[in-house]
Amino acid sequence: MAYKSIVVHVDSDRRSSARVDFAARFALSWGAHLTGLHVMAPVRIPSAVRAELGDDFIRQQYQNQTAAVDRLATGFEDAMRRHGLVGHEWRAVQGDVPEVAALHARYADLLIVGQRDPDEEMSSVGGEFPEVVALAAGRPLLVLPYAGSFEPVFKHAVVCWKPSREATRAVTDALPILQRCEKVSVLSVNPRVGASGHGEVPGADLALYLARHKVNAEVAAQSGVQIEAGEFILSRTADLSADLLVMGAYGHARMREIVFGGVTRTIMQHMTVPVLMSH
Repeated sequence: MAYKSIVVHVDSDRRSSARVDFAARFALSWGAHLTGLHVMAPVRIPSAVRAELGDDFIRQQYQNQTAAVDRLATGFEDAMRRHGLVGHEWRAVQGDVPEVAALHARYADLLIVGQRDPDEEMSSVGGEFPEVVALAAGRPLLVLPYAGSFEPVFKHAVVCWKPSREATRAVTDALPILQRCEKVSVLSVNPRVGASGHGEVPGADLALYLARHKVNAEVAAQSGVQIEAGEFILSRTADLSADLLVMGAYGHARMREIVFGGVTRTIMQHMTVPVLMSH
């Protein structure tokens, strides 16, 4: 298995160009086709306001939006030429940003998005954009932190493991990357021992599964952890000098109200390495 079709979310945020550069290099490493996806939120102006502002003002807003999209498309094409990526395409569509991103992700192996930058006052996406898309897409997301630069070939991955559907899906989705890693650490925080939990030796069954897929994995179960699990995972990842986290996106969706698990929220807010996340 390999990633052969990748989508990268492109927007006007300051880290977007770095995200495109990473995506181009990542796609090259897999011999994959890369799609740059920009989603334009519809311009909705109440009729009363529209009448007050006038047609010229409204027309100018649409022209500004079109010009912004043209700049993003030019930047994307420039990056493709710079990295020599032949298999690529540009898509600019209108609609609800998370919904459209999730839809396009379903026709790809992987969607690359960015962590929300808290200092980005005019961001085009909400603070929980990656989580919302992960819950809806049915495809893995590779989330890049808003700070730092990252290599497209990962060396040491930490797998956040619990015997759940979401974590199982994340491990399976990450297998191509894990097979290329020099080292993989299976981390279980305060595991529940036993047949109905993590097994008699927490993490051992997963390590055996990974070994059969030629993944060099070691178990790092941690019991008696007193701090919040997300904080511990981030701290342990730093201690191990890992450069990738693999985790399930835990949460429950009811209509448009999303309630996320504490681990997911903590990691999405404070991540310092890329996170491959599935639901």
